[in-house]
Amino acid sequence: MPRRAFLVCALAVLALELLALGRGPAPAPSTADVERIVAGDLLTQRQLVSDVRCVRPSYGEATCIALMYDGSRTRVAVRVDQQTGRVAAMAER
Repeated sequence: MPRRAFLVCALAVLALELLALGRGPAPAPSTADVERIVAGDLLTQRQLVSDVRCVRPSYGEATCIALMYDGSRTRVAVRVDQQTGRVAAMAER
């Protein structure tokens, strides 16, 4: 009987650990991924982009500077959804 109680407790602990692992935040995209997404979005708006550089001050946000082919610069604020790990919003500043 003690062996069965130990086995039941061990399985219960294992089930709780597996449930806890599934609820963690999704991995955020890398800075290079965010730069590619910003460049792609600007290109779909018919803006010719030469280069994009981003800084990640925190897990859920990025600040980017896009250098255009005409020499102008555009600031872009990016927000990353912490549940899915995908870019949730972008806004030109």
